[in-house]
Amino acid sequence: MALYIHYGSANFNPRYFEQVTNRDQVRVKPNGGLWASRVDAKLGWRNWCEGEEFRLEDLNTYFRFLITPAAKVAHLYTSKDLDRLPRRNDCFDRWNEFYPDFEQMAKDGWDAIELHLSSTDKNWDKDGLYWRLYGWDCDSILIMNPKIISPLTHI
Repeated sequence: MALYIHYGSANFNPRYFEQVTNRDQVRVKPNGGLWASRVDAKLGWRNWCEGEEFRLEDLNTYFRFLITPAAKVAHLYTSKDLDRLPRRNDCFDRWNEFYPDFEQMAKDGWDAIELHLSSTDKNWDKDGLYWRLYGWDCDSILIMNPKIISPLTHI
């Protein structure tokens, strides 16, 4: 079972969770949800922040959690995995970015999307996951359903 970490908050409070909605700008990411990385990710959020010197102060505050075993998670290892997700029809882009329809995914019962960007070097090729989901810069998970989160206080 994977252990996840979210930076910038010391604990998870479901009252502050915002349901995912599609955005008109930065279409590749939704409003709402909860972003995290696996604790043992090869290229997780912590690695990316340190490499980019981005919000380093947030790395001192975090919480860890598991997700429930029954969670419906879309695992993205390659560009082909992305093609099975619902796509927003109102967005076309010359850069071949992929705009997931997060609202439709939530309606279809998806609980989370996990990007395994470092799973293969091909993900940085022209049509790889990095470019098709430009802005999802590291191995990460987007939690769309807060009910799958099991916070851990003893680790």
